Amino acid sequence: MKPLLLLSLLSVLVGCDVVGTVIDISGSETQVRNLRLSGPGTLQVISLGSVKLVPLESFESITLFTEEAQTVNGEFCFAADIYMRDGARLAARDKTHDNSPQTFIAVNQTLLGTSHRGSFSADLTGVSKITFLHRGRF
Repeated sequence: MKPLLLLSLLSVLVGCDVVGTVIDISGSETQVRNLRLSGPGTLQVISLGSVKLVPLESFESITLFTEEAQTVNGEFCFAADIYMRDGARLAARDKTHDNSPQTFIAVNQTLLGTSHRGSFSADLTGVSKITFLHRGRF
């Protein structure tokens, strides 16, 4: 078997989907595999005036502060604390600035995937935290 074909087959068998725990605003936790976003497939992160489109695979965890909602650059957003897989942190509040939120995530998308109960769907406006476990199966 050719190496590229073998690698592709191994990816399918082992699984390469995004897996995470989604906590809604009521505190209910759901473990979700094949976690993805509706729409463009990336989250719009706005931090200290910079706007980036970031795929879910790049995140370690996201905590959303629903009580700190505002429109930023024309997008409905929540303040957020973000940990990236590469170790970087984007904090909702930066001690070098005033105490107003500095990092936001646009919440105009829906999280989709599969849980042990079947299909999973959650509007980001109803999510308080996402912890990305690993890439693979649960």
